[in-house]
Amino acid sequence: MGITILLGALSPLMVYSLYAGKTWSAQPWLFGFEGYLPTHEIEALVIVVNMNRLAWTGYSSQLSRHCMVDGECIGRNPTEDPKVKRIVDSSAYATYEEPKVFTLVDMFTMTVTLFQAVRPPVSLLLCGSEGGMHRGLLCSCDWPT
Repeated sequence: MGITILLGALSPLMVYSLYAGKTWSAQPWLFGFEGYLPTHEIEALVIVVNMNRLAWTGYSSQLSRHCMVDGECIGRNPTEDPKVKRIVDSSAYATYEEPKVFTLVDMFTMTVTLFQAVRPPVSLLLCGSEGGMHRGLLCSCDWPT
């Protein structure tokens, strides 16, 4: 009886330590949406629990920002830059054929990228690979042309 009570009391801690951190053996899912959300809100909406697993990419787009921490390049929130913040705010009211801000979430590497496009991308083409990294091209479709 004592062992059962002890295991029952410790089970929340054991489950948290078992499933915390990086997700292993996951499918590389990409999804995107129009607009901007902070990483903690994206994680709360997608994974349900915000454990600060999502991080901004450092070099993935022209809107990406980074800083050096202990000799390592770490992506930071792009909206901390006033120029990018203005772009994000103005894209909320963009009309047809004006650039809008989109967010791309990679659930395999647990990274988030903010980028600009006139039309939403509908496919991703992997164009090459170099140094273990893949180069991807997001493509839009204009059905009349």
